[in-house]
Amino acid sequence: MREQYIDEVLELCKQGKEFITDKINEVSKRINELAWQGIIPA
Repeated sequence: MREQYIDEVLELCKQGKEFITDKINEVSKRINELAWQGIIPA
């Protein structure tokens, strides 16, 4: 999912359009939380 959001932002950037990284940041935050809990590798 994170990679999909990154691809979307890159496409908007290439087109010179405005973009936000909120979705990417939220997924990254969740990944980090799971890693800290030892649920997924860091």
